[in-house]
Amino acid sequence: MNEEKDRFGDFIRLLERAREDVYFAAKDRDLIEKLNRRLEKARQSQLENPTRTENSNQ
Repeated sequence: MNEEKDRFGDFIRLLERAREDVYFAAKDRDLIEKLNRRLEKARQSQLENPTRTENSNQ
């Protein structure tokens, strides 16, 4: 009986860890999408309003 309880407890811990992994993977995907949108917006802004960055001290 003790062995059964240990297996069940192990299963519950693994299940909780899997749920956390899924949750944080989704959060990571959302953050990556947000960063990609910001990067694309910055690129578009750079294309629309090019500025001299290489020789700006001259």
